Amino acid sequence: MRKTSGLALGTAIVLGMNNALGSLLPLVLFHGEQLIGRTGLTLITGVTLMVTGVALCSWAGSIKKEVLAEEAGNLSSTDSKMRVRKGVLLAILSGAFGTMFNFAVVYGDRLRSLAERAGARPVNTNNVVWCVSLMGGFIVNSAYCGYLLTRNRNWSLFTARSSVRNSILSIVMGGTWMGGVAIYGMTVSNLERFGPSIGWALIQRTAIMAGNAMGLITGERRNTTNRFRCRMISGLLTLLGGIATVALSALG
Repeated sequence: MRKTSGLALGTAIVLGMNNALGSLLPLVLFHGEQLIGRTGLTLITGVTLMVTGVALCSWAGSIKKEVLAEEAGNLSSTDSKMRVRKGVLLAILSGAFGTMFNFAVVYGDRLRSLAERAGARPVNTNNVVWCVSLMGGFIVNSAYCGYLLTRNRNWSLFTARSSVRNSILSIVMGGTWMGGVAIYGMTVSNLERFGPSIGWALIQRTAIMAGNAMGLITGERRNTTNRFRCRMISGLLTLLGGIATVALSALG
């Protein structure tokens, strides 16, 4: 993704799609009567802004291809353009399918009931849903990573000197991410019926800001053009405006 649409661009598109579909679909499927109410209209406005932000960030990818052509050297303009399009397409698909994580919460009532019956506090019952939904992701990712390591003969990298440091950082990353997921579960419980819609959008705001901060730290935009930066910043501001609007719907 780094060589196709970049860390910041990919993060914006994935999380923008996650916000749009993950916030709107639960409202449409389970609280359709609220669509014309204050909460529903505010949420739809926010989602519309986020989709616009995704479009602007994708548009920025058409400028990024110029930088990619220069970095690759041996790639033609057409090849670079195709790589950018492929990256953007994969990011959109990732964002769309990533909403299934939120639907696990929506359809996890039976699991939550069982957990509460077993003695879990209501605010923590979403953790049992994560155990099931994340297991599916673990199996798929482990299988694919194992396939790539075998095909590329990279298993020896785990015995390299840097592997210890990388393993520790990976564990820290996984632990902090899971902590965020647990907090999100509590947020959904406290927001009650609109929890999956409003909470899903709120949790992504920090993720978008963090993803783009990492893009700056790694020097991703150092050699980009002013046109790319202007379009990218416009898209990000629109995304954040949409997320802020969704946050306001919680007050409705």
